[in-house]
Amino acid sequence: MDRLLDFYKKHTKTIIWSIIIIILSFIRLPQNTGAELIPYADKIVHFILYLILGIIMSNETDNKRIALIYIILLGMLIEIGQSELTTYRTGDYLDFLTDLISGILGLYHKNIIYRI
Repeated sequence: MDRLLDFYKKHTKTIIWSIIIIILSFIRLPQNTGAELIPYADKIVHFILYLILGIIMSNETDNKRIALIYIILLGMLIEIGQSELTTYRTGDYLDFLTDLISGILGLYHKNIIYRI
């Protein structure tokens, strides 16, 4: 029980941000919000959400492989879930690719900045 509590304490921000991503990924969006006027608005939102997730995870864990596997699984399962479990959302492999790229950038942002 103590190990589980320690895990939750150490990864609280990752857990909360993941729940936010899941909720935003499955809610029914209102029609005609104006977002359709911005090219690739959906991809921009995905990029920001997973970039933040990667940054949070880079600060909460030293195991980048596990963090990367988590980001891959979260993005993939959400896209599959949108496609298979909802009638008002569609899964998109480009959304998953955006999630993956931005998650990696978030995870390794410190390494990238230090090399510049």
